[in-house]
Amino acid sequence: MIFSILFWLLGILAGLINAAIFNHRLSAHISQNPSTKAEIRKLTIGIFLGFSIPCLLMGLVQFLGGHHHPFFIFSRKFQDPTVLASWTILILLWGLMLGWIWIGKGAKIIVKYRQGFNNIPESECAVKSLVTVCVLAGAIALGYGSAMDIGTKMEKCLQPAVPAGAQPR
Repeated sequence: MIFSILFWLLGILAGLINAAIFNHRLSAHISQNPSTKAEIRKLTIGIFLGFSIPCLLMGLVQFLGGHHHPFFIFSRKFQDPTVLASWTILILLWGLMLGWIWIGKGAKIIVKYRQGFNNIPESECAVKSLVTVCVLAGAIALGYGSAMDIGTKMEKCLQPAVPAGAQPR
């Protein structure tokens, strides 16, 4: 179980580090154009929340479902409500991100502050395409991982060993 806690905490820490790096990269931009400070702050908080909320929700679902590892989502146990809840969380968050990029001002804002990111294209169309490809890759990985039943295989590998003669829980 400690592996799972560390896994989700590392996801939250990654969000915090990414937001801090993004904010640091744009500090010169803020000093040259103070009127952008509020927008950059909002985007920095969004980056942190974009990493943290999925980790918090997925970790909560994992613990409530009694799963021993974070890879439970990659199982064929579709009747398990925690697997369905996790898929729903991911699909909703991906949908929100795509909506922000395609319908909202996401692509425009990302292009505007692309120096805060690494390797971001210079056009809104390219940003929209890149994000869409990333979401599709995530969806394919989720589907493939589930088709291969990686979650069940990981569960067998990560379950604590039962000493000889002891009754398994």
